[in-house]
Amino acid sequence: GGLMQAMFLRFFAPILCSSLLCPAQGQDLLSAAEPPFIPDSVLAGIHLCDAASAVVVIGAVPPDSLIDDRKDMPRVYFFNADSTEILTAYFHYGDGQGAYSELRVTTAFSGPIRSGLPIKRFVSGRGIALGMSEKEVRKIFGEPGHWGQRADNSVDLTYSMRDPSALGYLQRCNSPVYYARFSFSDEDRLIGYRFGFEYP
Repeated sequence: GGLMQAMFLRFFAPILCSSLLCPAQGQDLLSAAEPPFIPDSVLAGIHLCDAASAVVVIGAVPPDSLIDDRKDMPRVYFFNADSTEILTAYFHYGDGQGAYSELRVTTAFSGPIRSGLPIKRFVSGRGIALGMSEKEVRKIFGEPGHWGQRADNSVDLTYSMRDPSALGYLQRCNSPVYYARFSFSDEDRLIGYRFGFEYP
């Protein structure tokens, strides 16, 4: 048994590797064809888990001003300049005051607005903005880890990354899983996106 297996591997391993079944070579070729997923970490000038950048954009938000109804993480809402987009900043229990671990933009609304911001559109650091098509988002992020279509033909894309601390600019968040979720209308327009870190 063991001798036959060793002979098989000695003979066929070079052939298998040359035909792209060798994991290391296959990964190299795949990464050349598909750019690696690079997380988004900025929205409208607010950096994930960075209180200083948040204060510059939205001001200091006292902890007792956050909506904490246990339906989601504690959060605060802001309108853009013409009240057509809503930015939601999510605070994780245990984070430093004013550091937000998740950010979201949507046209829908389900809570009291803290204030309007003098920002025309909420655009992410990777260039994501409401109204984009699924193809435009895929061009920036690559193939999603999950794709789903609802009965009304709307579509959701989800990307995730385990151990994002390998990327220096995400180390400050000290969280094991990064995600980005995008929701598209049945007319193929981005109507909401949320990205950041899952609460441990």
